[in-house]
Formats: sequence, C-alpha cells, structure tokens
Amino acid sequence: MHIITTQYPHEVKVVPRQFPTGAVQFSITNEETKEVVNSFVSAGVRRLTDNFVKSQIGSMPTGFINEGTFYTLIVQDVNDSYKEIYRGKMFCTDQTDLEKYTTLEDTYTEKESSSNGYLYR
Repeated sequence: MHIITTQYPHEVKVVPRQFPTGAVQFSITNEETKEVVNSFVSAGVRRLTDNFVKSQIGSMPTGFINEGTFYTLIVQDVNDSYKEIYRGKMFCTDQTDLEKYTTLEDTYTEKESSSNGYLYR
C-alpha cells in the first residue's frame, strides 16, 4: 500500500507487470465516493530504476485527496491501448512517523470462544 500526504507532489514507486513503452496514466478512485480522477504522465517525467517505475502523479482537482481516505491506484500504459500495468491501494495521512503508522489500529478485536476446543477469531 502506498501512503501519501495531502501535500503535493504525490510520488509513487511501483513494480509494474510490464514496463511502459511511453506515457502512463494514473487512474485514482476514491473508495468512499467512487469519484475517479485520471492523470497523465509523459514518458520524460517517469523514471525507471531497477525494477520500479517511479513517478509523480500529475495534477488532481482541489480537495480530491483527503486525510484518512483510501484510494485505488491503477497505472496504464497509454501507448499500449491503456493496458493496465499496475493496480494497488493508497492511503492519505499527514502523520510524519510512517515507520510506526498503521491503518489497522483499533479496527480488529479478538474474541475467544471455545465451546468445542477451537479458538475463533
């Protein structure tokens, strides 16, 4: 999962299914509102390093990226009929200590029940 902040620019580093032959399109879907924003990145902007494609996501409408929101990220190769080369998740937070940050904090509670000797979770 990619963790981004509300501040621009947003940079992502992905391992694509195949390397793009030119420009790429980032298709970002807000998982709450289902709003979709497409952002094109020219071939000169993205960088290939090792097995990664690293790029800044282009401009997006004001207010689209919000704190505490999950997004679906799809990267498509524009020169290959918009073939999908990557799909993943993004989460927006302005917390700075990302090493210790978790999106699952206090969302899972373990319940024990052993009427027949099994532990149910």
